[in-house]
Amino acid sequence: MSAPRPEGDYTIPPDWGGEAERLRLLGEWRDPITLRRMDALGLGPGWRCLEVGVGGGSTALAMAERVGPTGLVTAADINPGFLAALDGVPGIEPRHCDVRHDGFPPASFDLIHTRLVLEHLPDRVEVMQRMVEWLAPGGWVLFEEPDTAAAEASPNRLWARHFEAYVADPGYDVQTGRTLAAEVRSLGLDDVGLEVDTAVVKGGTALARWYAMTIDAVRNGLRSQGVIDDDELDEIIESLADPALLEPGFTFHAVWGRKPPLRGVR
Repeated sequence: MSAPRPEGDYTIPPDWGGEAERLRLLGEWRDPITLRRMDALGLGPGWRCLEVGVGGGSTALAMAERVGPTGLVTAADINPGFLAALDGVPGIEPRHCDVRHDGFPPASFDLIHTRLVLEHLPDRVEVMQRMVEWLAPGGWVLFEEPDTAAAEASPNRLWARHFEAYVADPGYDVQTGRTLAAEVRSLGLDDVGLEVDTAVVKGGTALARWYAMTIDAVRNGLRSQGVIDDDELDEIIESLADPALLEPGFTFHAVWGRKPPLRGVR
């Protein structure tokens, strides 16, 4: 039995061994969707950006390409191991920090982005409010967080129940997405918007491999509340290699908002 995680710390055990590949698969799946949303907000040359929770680094690298030599992407993570690959990359400034406690000067950024970060923070609204303070007037936040409603509605009870086990795991809140829009609206931002997408998980695909690796990585937490056992988790992992599997996965809620410009400035 693994030791309990401190609230807000990284979910995956450091000795698990497959995290680099799991994060690569996550980036291949989510980055095109994330970057389309950033492009719609106007991300471009000269922007100053903060990426909180860099993971494999692929999102920060793509943002740096968009902001060009006149912009800057600050890549912040609680885990210094994730920042090592970004050391020396032009246009990226790695920053080892914990956004629950560490901060940045007011008006530092034109865009702040998080993905699968707020679900780990019990005090996420307070953290989001701090991020708004770091925005320049007219700057944007973009938050992307999960929900389980579609997957839990599957008639495949074992599939649905393993998502119920995610919900029961006390290490994170995989239903953050369903309240995210209301929470962002409470921050006093303009132009708040919401977009929702649900993964379709077909067995034998790269996406299915990400789901299988994630189950394996957080197995201790999934079984900790008695909702599901090891044999059932192994059965789900096996089914994820079968092309006959077709199920809804995590739903992502993307919410964005703009800090009001200075009075008299448009």
